[in-house]
Amino acid sequence: MKPKRHNIILGIIERKAIENQQQLIDALKAAGIDCTQATVSRDLRDLRLTREIDADGIYRYVPPAEGADTHSFSQYLREAVKSARAVGNLTVVRTSAGLAQAVCAAIDDMDVYGLVGTIAGEDTIFAAFEDSGAAADFSEMFTN
Repeated sequence: MKPKRHNIILGIIERKAIENQQQLIDALKAAGIDCTQATVSRDLRDLRLTREIDADGIYRYVPPAEGADTHSFSQYLREAVKSARAVGNLTVVRTSAGLAQAVCAAIDDMDVYGLVGTIAGEDTIFAAFEDSGAAADFSEMFTN
């Protein structure tokens, strides 16, 4: 679903000036894709979209410049993670041996919607969220 949503987002911003995340959520909904602000925020980060002022003086999302490094931080993070599963308002993240604390520190530094706190062991992270929806959205970040 994520690759399809990413393609739809790229098509939307190519056709129309999208100034903020709510406008993008509304455009996605009109295209038959229902998603949360947290999901859209991650999509924008994954796609490396930035906001620039266009010729009409309107801020709009644009893709990275041609030739720019598009291997985002979240892609590196996903490569270290073996699995993520939401269980209620928790997400259990499994990493390669020895990487859980580094991945946990990276998660703590991210602006993750609804994240209350994390704890890491050798290869497992428990991430607590305000609600089950936020936990599910977060676990989606690690699925292809």
